[in-house]
Amino acid sequence: MNTRDKIAIAAMNGLMTKKTWDLQEFKQDPMRIAMWSYDIADAMIIEKKRRELVELDEVTEPPNPYLDKPISALFFTTRTNNCLKAENIYYVKDLIKWSAIQLLRTPNLGKHSLKEIKEELARIGLSLREDK
Repeated sequence: MNTRDKIAIAAMNGLMTKKTWDLQEFKQDPMRIAMWSYDIADAMIIEKKRRELVELDEVTEPPNPYLDKPISALFFTTRTNNCLKAENIYYVKDLIKWSAIQLLRTPNLGKHSLKEIKEELARIGLSLREDK
């Protein structure tokens, strides 16, 4: 028995246990009651799926507008910019793929430059990849 059947049976039971019958044709035609209960079941399933989609839309964050910007658009010192360009990091989306340990292995990029990168990424709501 699937979910639709269970909901339909619950709707039918609710209709059967109702004390007053407003519509005599339902009382006379059990097939109409079954069709009506399946209509209710379908409507409830559709509404549940719609709510799940709305919740997914609310959870999904819009992409950060800085991802496609060049690193030169950020406020890095010339030294930091040059170190990143030497590693072929030209866009913010390329930079966030790197971890702190990987960046520290870059020639001429030290702790001060790494701190500068982390602070600037934090300012725009991003961060470096986690170290493994």
